[in-house]
Amino acid sequence: MTDRPRASADDHHEGTEVPHDEWNAWCEQATSENSGRAVDVLRSDRALGEVRLAEGQQLVAIEHDVFGKTEALTIKCGTSAVPVSYVVAEPRSIRQRQNAAGEVEDVRIVDATGRRTLVDLG
Repeated sequence: MTDRPRASADDHHEGTEVPHDEWNAWCEQATSENSGRAVDVLRSDRALGEVRLAEGQQLVAIEHDVFGKTEALTIKCGTSAVPVSYVVAEPRSIRQRQNAAGEVEDVRIVDATGRRTLVDLG
């Protein structure tokens, strides 16, 4: 259990931005270092407000895919045999926040419409 307050997709997010040309490598590293950790996935935009997509699910993978001129980030949770996928179409930024030990606490993804997806690993 942690004393860290529960994150919100709308919270101001400090942390470091992942450069776009490093997204593939970052996704591979984030998956290898965090697979199996419990995550909450929240999505927030002006029309819907904040929606909790997953709570306490195990992270299976974070993947970056390019389809012609379109790209997507996919967050897979649950079990590796039958994961549930949450897709962020047309991502524009990835920011991660780490604790003092260098472990990722959360990842915030913003898409082309301004919708925010938060992957909370805390």
